[in-house]
Amino acid sequence: MDRGSHALSAELLRRVLAGDTYESAARAHELTRTAVERRAKSLVLALIRDGALAGVTESQALFVRTLRRHRGRIEEALEAYVPVSCDEPVSSPVLSDVDVQSALRRVRHRTRTPERDAAMFLILLATGLRPLEVARLEIRDYLRADGAVKTSSQLREAVATNRRLRPLFFTSSAVRDAIDAYLAKRANAVASDPAASYRGLDGADALFLNEEQRGFQILTVATPTGTRYLCQEIHYAYRKIFKRIGYPGLSALSVRSTFMDRLSRRGANAGQIGELLGLRELRTLKRPQVRLDELVNELV
Repeated sequence: MDRGSHALSAELLRRVLAGDTYESAARAHELTRTAVERRAKSLVLALIRDGALAGVTESQALFVRTLRRHRGRIEEALEAYVPVSCDEPVSSPVLSDVDVQSALRRVRHRTRTPERDAAMFLILLATGLRPLEVARLEIRDYLRADGAVKTSSQLREAVATNRRLRPLFFTSSAVRDAIDAYLAKRANAVASDPAASYRGLDGADALFLNEEQRGFQILTVATPTGTRYLCQEIHYAYRKIFKRIGYPGLSALSVRSTFMDRLSRRGANAGQIGELLGLRELRTLKRPQVRLDELVNELV
């Protein structure tokens, strides 16, 4: 971003820290609410990533209440902060509804595997899963043996990156439609009986397959601190999906940030979001009365 753009982002962030809503800041500068939110949060993320705001995590940076608690430190960091590059545009930490619909259109028209790629994009947006967790999902995590969708499922310990059971919801009709279309294409390709268990598929098979119709390869790497699991294949697949979407800076992290942002707007507190994402750092706050299944219902 150029220096004028950085100055505007800094001014918008200061207004929000001082108590302005995104809407009121947007009206004052003749911008959209989304534009203000993107600029403010992107600037905070830049401060964190450049080491100018120690003690605040990227996930915490998505909550206005958290930012206001750190107002003095953020304003102090802003005074001394010089962007590393003045040529790059402000990255977008969250996607608007318009962005999501545009992204889906591009995915479905720019890939040889539109059903799979649309479903892989939407499952990140609706669940906040990490790519490695998506690679570990099996058909039985999504479907019951009779073929019905598990709208209220669980992320098994074997799937979760932290090996802890947590809630997993498939309450978005857009996500269910996309995954169902993908699984139907897989079942048709092997001429299976859709009336059979798991719609004619093997419940233990991976929910998503690579372009060679195999599960994404997960590697086990021994490190001094323990065992690490890597899945370069699925990260490569997601990079291709994001490249086809064509939004600068779009990544699995920004899609996960969008998930968190949407939950926050619906009234979720940090504890609930931490429970859904498996984040210890967000689990200490009290939960509101809104139930988790209500928070994620038709989130996409």
